[in-house]
Amino acid sequence: MQNKNKFLKVAAVIAAVCVAGNTADYVENRKLLSKGDSVVSAYPAIVEVYALGGGGGGEGGHRKNYCGSDYYIGTGSSGGGGGAIYAKLRVPKGLSIKIFDIGAGGTPGKYRFEGCGSSWNTGGDGGHGGNTVVTIGGNDILRIDGGGAHGGGTEVGGQNSNGGGSGGCVAIRNNSSEITLIDNVFSCGYRGDNGADWQITNAAGGNSGQIPGGKGIRTEVFGGGSGAKRIENSNEVVAAGIGGGGHGGYWDWGAAAGGRGEAIVYITYLWNVTFNSNGGSPNPSSISEIYNGRKIGEPSKPAKTGYIFDGWYKNAECTDANRWDFNNSGVTGDMTLYAKWTKEEYYITYDLNGGINHASNPLIYNVETPTITLQSPTREHFTFGGWFDNAELSGTTVTLIPNGSTWNKTYYAKWVAIPFTVSFDTKGGSPTPPQVIVNSGNLVDKPNDPTRLHHEFLGWFIDLDSDIQWSFVNNTVTKDI
Repeated sequence: MQNKNKFLKVAAVIAAVCVAGNTADYVENRKLLSKGDSVVSAYPAIVEVYALGGGGGGEGGHRKNYCGSDYYIGTGSSGGGGGAIYAKLRVPKGLSIKIFDIGAGGTPGKYRFEGCGSSWNTGGDGGHGGNTVVTIGGNDILRIDGGGAHGGGTEVGGQNSNGGGSGGCVAIRNNSSEITLIDNVFSCGYRGDNGADWQITNAAGGNSGQIPGGKGIRTEVFGGGSGAKRIENSNEVVAAGIGGGGHGGYWDWGAAAGGRGEAIVYITYLWNVTFNSNGGSPNPSSISEIYNGRKIGEPSKPAKTGYIFDGWYKNAECTDANRWDFNNSGVTGDMTLYAKWTKEEYYITYDLNGGINHASNPLIYNVETPTITLQSPTREHFTFGGWFDNAELSGTTVTLIPNGSTWNKTYYAKWVAIPFTVSFDTKGGSPTPPQVIVNSGNLVDKPNDPTRLHHEFLGWFIDLDSDIQWSFVNNTVTKDI
């Protein structure tokens, strides 16, 4: 039998999909390795167990002398391999997880010599391999049996020994409704080789059970060790791998002990992440049972009227140092992520239609700005007729921008012309033109020229002492004249 199945522990990091859809490296919170190691689950946890039972010890060799010079020799049967298991369980908060026992290898059987006589006896029995036991909450959740010893029994007349020891197997005893078995795969140990009469090479021990790689979050090749074997015509022994059975003894060469068991328990806490959108919507759903160290996917951005979303933060104050990095940060505890909001600025445009704006009218505002009262602009020779939200100046005037308002605004100024009276003094001429009402900024119509006997009409003047005539083409009315 080749010694090709030695116990292997190969740790490989693989990508695993978390609840929110991203990938991250697996990180365990605790790893138990030795007998008596224990921890109380501080949070809900995933518990993964890789374990082997101890291998059985080999039967001792034996020799029988007849009263003459002849004698018989026999090889003892070998011990069986221990069982192997991988199990994955969901465990609630507050339960004790413990490696209660790690199976010892079975003790080797003793060589036996018989003197003259007609009976034929086997060598001494090898010991059974010990059980490896993992408890959760004080219950024997997993019991991985050790390998059997040699076949035992009595040989008569130089016949072969009975069969080798049987392999150990596995028991899962979950009587707790709190603990959920998610996955498991196990393998019973292999029977040891038979002993034989007149055999020079000792019987090889049985292999332990073997669990293939790829189970669970971490890839583990948890192969059982092959049994111990005596090299032909030599006292050299190929040692039993972990959990393998011991070889049988030959003549005065001793049998081998079984390989010891093994246990590795990974405890991975499960975290919960909740979201507080701080008034935004929708508020993302909570994410539960996140493996320690895993990344979570960023939820869809919430929306909030008047604000710009500025990421998720670990503290309610949303300080820069606590911004959550979904691409690089893994979850290592329960937490709440808070949405940060920045006030969006909006612009106010004033179409003054020739006027001058009031200095108090703001150009920028946000959703939290107190109510704004729009002030009146000015325009020479006009009265202000109000602000309107349309270029047609229709509808009702706008006087306020209430607190809580949003979006950019454009307001249009309406102007009302001031009416002025224009009177004509012909200074003795006739006819005298009637008074007319002209709106500020407009031209006045030129009346017919008056006449006066023995006088020439020179034009219309505001000031008779001035040489500047009133131009009915260029001068506009800006006051009573």
